[in-house]
Amino acid sequence: EAPWTSYPAIASGRVVQARKQIRLVTEALAPWALLGYPLLVLEPTDMLCLSRDYLYYLDSPEARIVARHARDIGDFLLDLQTSASSRPTSRN
Repeated sequence: EAPWTSYPAIASGRVVQARKQIRLVTEALAPWALLGYPLLVLEPTDMLCLSRDYLYYLDSPEARIVARHARDIGDFLLDLQTSASSRPTSRN
C-alpha cells in the first residue's frame, strides 16, 4: 500500500514536506510500474499529482515511471470494455 499523495502539502506550498512524501510514494509504486502494472487511481486529484505534479517537485526516475503508468480507473475500465467488445468471439 502506498502512502497518501501529499496534495495538501503541494497545494499549500510546503515544498520540503511534499518532496519527502512524493519520494515515499514513488519509491512504493515504482517497482510495480517497472513490472508493467498500471497504477490505477480513483481520485482525479491524485491522478494529477502522480502524472504531473510529482515531476515538477521531484524529477526522478521513480517519479517518471510512476507518471507513465498512472491510469485513471474509469479510463482503464473503459479501455478494457472497448478491447473486450472488439475481440472476435469463438463459436464452438
